[in-house]
Amino acid sequence: MNKYSLFFTTIGMVGALSLSTTTALATSDAGNLKKLGAFQRTDTGPMKSVPQGGKYADNLRKVLENIKMPSGFKIELFALVP
Repeated sequence: MNKYSLFFTTIGMVGALSLSTTTALATSDAGNLKKLGAFQRTDTGPMKSVPQGGKYADNLRKVLENIKMPSGFKIELFALVP
């Protein structure tokens, strides 16, 4: 097998894999999207509340202070998420 046929075979396999993965993900979300579109319950449970202060947030802010930004830019903590 020459290098070009190996290259095109690899590209074809990667394309088929990504297409099948995308289709599987889209199928798994279709039920929830249908329920949401009809304004039905999805029964996913309540969202978690994450405290936005405390020692963890303070430590993250300290880390952000050490990041060098170009002139005119700033970086800051926006939110803590689960």
